Amino acid sequence: MTQQAYILALRSLYLQLPNTHRRFSRSDRHLASILYQRGFSLDLVRSALLLATARRLAHDPAHPLAASSWLPAIPATQN
Repeated sequence: MTQQAYILALRSLYLQLPNTHRRFSRSDRHLASILYQRGFSLDLVRSALLLATARRLAHDPAHPLAASSWLPAIPATQN
């Protein structure tokens, strides 16, 4: 998968999730690029996004999910 395809797939997934900002910002694109370059699989990042979304909805549904809030979920999905 090319870097561009990876970023587009991640963008599509992020924008389909409930409780997001409904836009994929320049910083989100940059983060996606870094994740691609570091070799994080799309499945792993997808799992992290889903875990972060579930955590957000359970604990603080009033605030949208941002990249900085789902990034820490990546290590939790690697077990």
